[in-house]
Amino acid sequence: MLTLTPVIVYRLYKQQAKKRNMRKGGASTNDRADKETLKVSAMLVAVVVAYVVFIMPVTVVHLATNSSKHQSIHEAESIGYFVMIEAAQLLELLNYSTNFIMYVVGSRQFRQNIVLLLKDCIGFEKIC
Repeated sequence: MLTLTPVIVYRLYKQQAKKRNMRKGGASTNDRADKETLKVSAMLVAVVVAYVVFIMPVTVVHLATNSSKHQSIHEAESIGYFVMIEAAQLLELLNYSTNFIMYVVGSRQFRQNIVLLLKDCIGFEKIC
């Protein structure tokens, strides 16, 4: 993820520059496309940063457990080790919930699709 994300962001900007050169539309169309590319790039970077920050502790705990005498992370002998495991697992769970929140906050299209999904599945007529 750390190596491919900068490549993807670079390619998004490069593709946007190509579109801008080929487009014969007005400046407002270009500005809107530039803003959309910036939003997508920012969302991609935010998801990757959140992933690294929230998943790194549980990865370190698993690596430490594998290199120690413990066979599993659930064989904690000290209270400090147990607290560290639980905190790392809590951060891992936060990663998944923050991704959803980032998409809801950052993308109008995602919000609209969630509303449509809820309307179809649950039968809501109007959702604020």
